[in-house]
Amino acid sequence: MESTNEMIHIVVYGAPQGKGRPRISKFGGVFTPAKTAAYESAVRFAAGQGMIGHSLFENPVGVKIRACFEVPESYTKKKKALAAQGQLFPAKKPDIDNIQKAILDGCNKIVWKDDALIVKIEMTKEYSDKPRVEIDVYEMRGKDEKGQLCIL
Repeated sequence: MESTNEMIHIVVYGAPQGKGRPRISKFGGVFTPAKTAAYESAVRFAAGQGMIGHSLFENPVGVKIRACFEVPESYTKKKKALAAQGQLFPAKKPDIDNIQKAILDGCNKIVWKDDALIVKIEMTKEYSDKPRVEIDVYEMRGKDEKGQLCIL
């Protein structure tokens, strides 16, 4: 499998956030936590901006997500230098799978027709001087039974 030439690049500025677990109200209803809803709304806005001039993906896609966290002020100079060089990673909350879920849910029906179209995901958590999440989405291609490149 390989990607086509078209790639959409989306940037969600601010600290990466994970998807919170659904909550149950005292009346028995289920709701999404306000912080999660606000973050997914920010992702939807950024996705909409990134899709200007592009059509909704309707074929299988690959997604690369890069979650960039601010280096903590409490780090020593040595740890800050290691983080800046990409040798120290943010092995902390939010969990990578929860960040991924918030991003994918926020992009659904804005970037791709249905999240079932996602056939490949790559994700990293790293430090940066500018907290953000970068999302690259690209259409996947494979080879048919004759060995010819085709959209899956």
